[in-house]
Amino acid sequence: MEHGKIISQLRKNHGITQEQLCQGICSRQTLMSIESDGRNIRHDLLAAFLKKMYIAWDEYEFICNDYQNSPENQAYQLLLKKMTDGKVQFPQDVNVFKKKYQETQKIEYLTMTLLAAKSAAANLSIEMSTMSLEKEIFIIKQYLKHAKNLGRFELGMMANILFIFEMEELKEDYGNLQLKIQKFSQLRYSEDYLFVFYSNLINWSISRDQWDFARRVQGDLQKFLQPKPRQYFVYENLVSEFYTLLLASYNLTNDPADFTEHLAFVNRFVGENRGAMYAKAIQQMENWRKNQN
Repeated sequence: MEHGKIISQLRKNHGITQEQLCQGICSRQTLMSIESDGRNIRHDLLAAFLKKMYIAWDEYEFICNDYQNSPENQAYQLLLKKMTDGKVQFPQDVNVFKKKYQETQKIEYLTMTLLAAKSAAANLSIEMSTMSLEKEIFIIKQYLKHAKNLGRFELGMMANILFIFEMEELKEDYGNLQLKIQKFSQLRYSEDYLFVFYSNLINWSISRDQWDFARRVQGDLQKFLQPKPRQYFVYENLVSEFYTLLLASYNLTNDPADFTEHLAFVNRFVGENRGAMYAKAIQQMENWRKNQN
């Protein structure tokens, strides 16, 4: 694995120089050598670099998975296909991921355990609470509770398994979550992960009729998107606008309006060239608004 290239990219994402990263750890020459040809790196140096950049080991492993076809990635992709095809089986698939966690202690497999269980429960029309997953849920909650910061690994995991939390848990701990997210939100690669996290949390809140909390999260989503250049975040801004309209309609009537056409319009921008479509998107948005009045 090319640790040097990953360290170099992380350092640039954090906006710090080689001098700043290596200060108190090693010479700049050593860091330059690692970044240019760092297939092997001493464990103590790697640990020191990660600590200085506020990156946990699990987060680093998650980032490394982007650079290779890891067993965790392969297992996750197979699970996603089974979930899409409605072919997740209980208890077989759930037990496979439980066993993988016991063998590796990698928390990714606990996440897959819960995703497989949720999909199987939907297929069988049964409640997840009947599947005896209390231990797995407890371990994940404790892991997230004690994480000093929330990075790509933690946010990606939490966004996918919000269903394990009671709404009161999320509401009570939301302030702490925001504090843990702060450092991550300043990094250049944070946008997709934070957008998915906020969007999923808004959807989960609405599905539980927690409209006031959904408005609070939507406000944070808007703050997050506000300084971003709109021409590169067309889809994200349109989704945010959709949530604003939906929440406002409920606030006025206690009955959310039907924005099906608008949501379909928003979803057409998935996979599009966001920069090139910016002007057209804004014009269509204005036309849609006029037609609603």
